[in-house]
Amino acid sequence: MDEKTEKLLQTFFEKKQVGLAKIITLIENRADDYEEVLSRLFPRSRNAYRVGITGPPGAGKGTQAQLLAEKRGLYHLETSRLLEAAFNSDNLKKVVQVKLKYRRKYNCGNDNSDKKDS
Repeated sequence: MDEKTEKLLQTFFEKKQVGLAKIITLIENRADDYEEVLSRLFPRSRNAYRVGITGPPGAGKGTQAQLLAEKRGLYHLETSRLLEAAFNSDNLKKVVQVKLKYRRKYNCGNDNSDKKDS
């Protein structure tokens, strides 16, 4: 592995975002030493696979993630379902209701009182 890639790995291990972005690019582009980079990263992952799927709304990210999970025997953790479950819990509902009531009562975030009509 060349010195540049070694330094890049060190940046990543220091948990700097720029290191992550560059390593993802290196792997996606299948650079000459990408397999060695993967072999250095995998032991630190505690043998866990994490897959992120991005795309615009309606592109089929959830469908693809579910199919991948089923095919590989993986657990599909869907963020929107977690948020929905959290919101449906009684405690969170109460917090949101109180915050909304407070915002309406005190007009938080929408105070235009210093603006004058022309």
